[in-house]
Amino acid sequence: MDIKDLKSREYGNLSKYVSMIKYRLNSVFEEEVEDAKIFATAFLAYLVKKENLSTKRELINYIERKLPESQQLFLINRTSDTYWTKVLEIAEELSLDALLATVVLYPYSGFHNTKEIGTPESIVKLAYGILNPKNEYVADLYSGVGSFLSYTAMQDDESTLYGVETKAYPKVISEIILSFFENEAEIIQGSALEIPKNKKFDKIFCEYPRNLNSKYLSDDEKQAVLDDGLIPELVKTSRTEWYFECSESFK
Repeated sequence: MDIKDLKSREYGNLSKYVSMIKYRLNSVFEEEVEDAKIFATAFLAYLVKKENLSTKRELINYIERKLPESQQLFLINRTSDTYWTKVLEIAEELSLDALLATVVLYPYSGFHNTKEIGTPESIVKLAYGILNPKNEYVADLYSGVGSFLSYTAMQDDESTLYGVETKAYPKVISEIILSFFENEAEIIQGSALEIPKNKKFDKIFCEYPRNLNSKYLSDDEKQAVLDDGLIPELVKTSRTEWYFECSESFK
């Protein structure tokens, strides 16, 4: 499937697909359905449709045999018989293209109601236009759900992609999305402040946490920047922005 062609045909319908999936899930979960669960449901329904699976057992067997453990935990979390029934119904109702578009394009368009991190489309396009990577080694530090990396892959299938994300589920989401592209890609769970100093990139994008007190950084994260001794005054700051900006400046 040509993702660019899929985007041109299906992007305008994306909100309709998301609303339908959310409506189905509202009868399963008592609280507000987060975007990460909508994404997981769309991916599960896509697997049902693509692999011609017809029952909950067949789907779970496929997940356990074919997918990495991290994806298994993400996809099976907070599930019930009612939930699996809804997944099968959604797979029946939506086309394969509609489900794939929801999986690949929804996070790129920007998650709205979620604890996960999605960079707004306008920022992604602006950053890509400035960096303009062409067959290069491209990094996204604090990559979230992979909004920038997936957009880069959509424009340039020759660049190698590298992401760093602190949280487990955004990392898994970005890995699932990037699996649909040809680019060589690696997503690491960890802190961007602790990337080895010998790790070099051609282009770097970073939407780091803002307005966060430095007390929430681990001692190891702080020390990874302070060890360089380039800006000793950092130890006095209470804002994390200075740590991230200094870390990027000296890579």
